[in-house]
Amino acid sequence: MSWQFEFNNIDEKEIVDVIEKVNLNDDKENDGEEIDVNKESMALFAPKREDVVDDLYHKYCDPYMNFSLSEQNLNLLTNLVYSFKEDEWSQDRYDYEDTKDYRYVDIIGLCEDEDGDVYELVENLFEHVNDNNFDYDIHGDLIDVQILRYKEGGNYNWHADYGISRNSKEGMTRKLSMSIQLSDESSYEGGELEWIDYSARHVTLAKNIGAGVVFDSRLPHKANPLKSGERFALIAWISGPPLR
Repeated sequence: MSWQFEFNNIDEKEIVDVIEKVNLNDDKENDGEEIDVNKESMALFAPKREDVVDDLYHKYCDPYMNFSLSEQNLNLLTNLVYSFKEDEWSQDRYDYEDTKDYRYVDIIGLCEDEDGDVYELVENLFEHVNDNNFDYDIHGDLIDVQILRYKEGGNYNWHADYGISRNSKEGMTRKLSMSIQLSDESSYEGGELEWIDYSARHVTLAKNIGAGVVFDSRLPHKANPLKSGERFALIAWISGPPLR
């Protein structure tokens, strides 16, 4: 399947410092028209910290960057999520050491050939954040994208993504990770995405639909247990040569 994305024009000077909720119009359908892809205006990005001053020997790098998808992109992603049939979902549920249900989630892996517009959106998000923050050596053709569905009791305990990649045979490893909320916060309870930054502070992703984050794949993170309802999310990773 192919989904066309629209990137709304946003003046960079007006990028918000607080991620606002996106008003999702459930009745809005994709009209299939061709659109212009603009990396700089696909989402509203939170600004980098201004209270950290670089010096001669140190250059500060935020361990993560929050954003909020444009309404059109969000509508198209949610339409994609609800187009899947039940038999397309694959359950990933396992214990690890003494932790029962270390991971419990339903997964659909997206294919770049069939969902090229999704991959283009994800690649542009990664490149925007990397260019403005990390400056890592990453490869746009080494991207993994999945849609997740957490049901009651679903979770993923503490883990990190770095060093885990389907492209490891090519000597590549995951450098940056991404998560985007695709469920309205009123439709579920619990299930917060939580991570630990470079300073050992615990941070959670906003639960409003369309809220997203790109973060260093080395950061420990988890999806807290879902108490009720269903939570959908898009997750992705981009790979490159190992850090040296």
